[in-house]
Amino acid sequence: MHLKNILSMKKFILLLFIFFITTNSFSQAITVSNTTYTVPQLVQDVLFASPTGGASACIGAITNITWSTGTNFPGNNPNGIGFFQNTNPNFPLASGVVLSSGNAMSARGPNLNTQSNGNNLWPGDDDLFNYITELGIDPNLQSYRNATILEFDFTPLTTTMSFDFLFASEEYGVWQCSFSDSFAFFLTNETAGSAPINLALVPGTTIPISVITIRDGANFTGVGANCGSANPTFFGNFNSATPAVAAAAATNFNGETVKMTATSAVIPNNLYHIKLVVADRNLNDFDSAVFLGGGSFDIGTPEIMGGTGTPFDGFSDFTIAAGSAQCGSTNIVVQSSTV
Repeated sequence: MHLKNILSMKKFILLLFIFFITTNSFSQAITVSNTTYTVPQLVQDVLFASPTGGASACIGAITNITWSTGTNFPGNNPNGIGFFQNTNPNFPLASGVVLSSGNAMSARGPNLNTQSNGNNLWPGDDDLFNYITELGIDPNLQSYRNATILEFDFTPLTTTMSFDFLFASEEYGVWQCSFSDSFAFFLTNETAGSAPINLALVPGTTIPISVITIRDGANFTGVGANCGSANPTFFGNFNSATPAVAAAAATNFNGETVKMTATSAVIPNNLYHIKLVVADRNLNDFDSAVFLGGGSFDIGTPEIMGGTGTPFDGFSDFTIAAGSAQCGSTNIVVQSSTV
């Protein structure tokens, strides 16, 4: 074979290889497990994960972990809590916790069927219902069903707490103009006795995030008038655009938002409670989910700082400033220096 032909053939094979690698990378579905971690481990070792493994926050700073999902109720309801991992660059979270109003195991892509899991024996959540009702933004709301809830207490070590998340729903497309499941991140300062605030808001607004409040009118596939777009900057992927798109989707939801960050000012050393909840609106059909970014929960890290005196020189005392001590019962290594 002529050298030029050999080089052309090698180039073709290389391009074909790159095509298959790229295609496989972008069509990879997330994986979901409800057995890899217990729920307390999902909080301590996944949401608060450190780069070297294990919890990045003081264990004593994360307490009172409770949860509720379908398996807490009769009727063979599914588990809405799971651990997910992802290598698809179209899905912006590498790993974390999924909270679903249906079966967390069904969240894995591709987007080839409608998730409508759970029955009427799996209730909704009163806090979510009262919050949305008081806002007056959903006059046709009758009840919530199939609520998945994760709660815990924490003590921040800094003045700001935050975590990454995105919202996904089967209601995108057909029902995005008229019907929306809801979710909320209720944060309460227990020390101050303040009222809960919802951190799951459209960025820069006081509007709760839902299919109704974040949508792209171009994706409307329902019957009747298109309601147009609402905050489309924060809409991410529409996984039902074409059969090819659906087959390559990372999740089994019709659509999802972009990755966002929930954040709030906090008071160091105060006790806070957070309640993460997602539920179906009125009916059990067309499930929704919240994906929480692993390792993204930031409540500050303990440091030894602000001391006075010359530390450990054998002659002088060293005093650690109030509020800056290392976590109780945590071992640290102190290395002296000649400086």
